Amino acid sequence: MKSDCTYLKRMSICGLVGLGLVFSIAPAILASAAPPGRLIPATHVIFDYDVRDLDATEWLGLFQTDDGYALRPVTPSVAVVPYEPYEMEGDEPMGRVVTVANEGPQPRFLFAGLPALTAGPIVTLFDGSSGLPPGGLTLGQPDMLLGVLLAEGTPLGTQRDSYANYSLTLSRWEDGQQQRQVLVEAAETYYRVPWLFWAGDIDGDGKMDLIIDPQTNIEGSASLLQLYLSTMAAEGELVGLAAEIGYGGC
Repeated sequence: MKSDCTYLKRMSICGLVGLGLVFSIAPAILASAAPPGRLIPATHVIFDYDVRDLDATEWLGLFQTDDGYALRPVTPSVAVVPYEPYEMEGDEPMGRVVTVANEGPQPRFLFAGLPALTAGPIVTLFDGSSGLPPGGLTLGQPDMLLGVLLAEGTPLGTQRDSYANYSLTLSRWEDGQQQRQVLVEAAETYYRVPWLFWAGDIDGDGKMDLIIDPQTNIEGSASLLQLYLSTMAAEGELVGLAAEIGYGGC
């Protein structure tokens, strides 16, 4: 799904060469410390331990509205379902699906523990799912460019989504300089590249925020969603890891 105001443009790697002075920022993805917030994909099957203390936390849901997108306070509820890839016959179901009481559609994601997020309209530039093979994705509106995601790598034969020296970089222009932060680096990707699930300004500071799956190896096939906020960025970073959740697999 994309809002009517979304402005997306695919760019070749060559088209990004020669943009000007570049200020490099060190990689930040996969931080060792646990992120402070919580992120749940609504209506998806997740593990039982990911729904701990739902009632003790205030949650916001990301909704698509008639005129765009918004964060709204929500009260989650949990249904018990089988989690077939991880259960043997006779086991107690360990899967959980989180929904909210809402007359209309369910939210895309639920967030908690992040003071920078508040209820109200938000700028959404991408909402869906898109793999990120080598190439560029410009994310902005006609009057506002929030950032560029640039993936680079060398194809490994004819193997799908397999590249040598893969990297995913977020860049943004400020004060005449292009600031860059490497989000993902891999010597090789194995039938898998990172995916983008949401991009926009969810914390209201006019800078890019992202939800991605950074994984580069198909083995295990589990999903790992990570929320990156500009308001969580440390010195020398564009975004910082705010929340993550792993789910799925086979």
